[in-house]
Amino acid sequence: MESNEDQMEINLKPIGKQKDNRRRSKGNQKKIKRKSNGHKRKSNGTQMETKRKSEGIKRN
Repeated sequence: MESNEDQMEINLKPIGKQKDNRRRSKGNQKKIKRKSNGHKRKSNGTQMETKRKSEGIKRN
């Protein structure tokens, strides 16, 4: 029975760490989203330009 109690204590400790990691990850995800949105806007603008160029070449 002692080994089972030790396992329970070991199992409880990682659960608390997981909660802390989730809280930290949420903050990190928000920061990453802000950065990714800025990059996406730039990439979308370049993609639209490349599409227009390719369409113009096809029409000609």
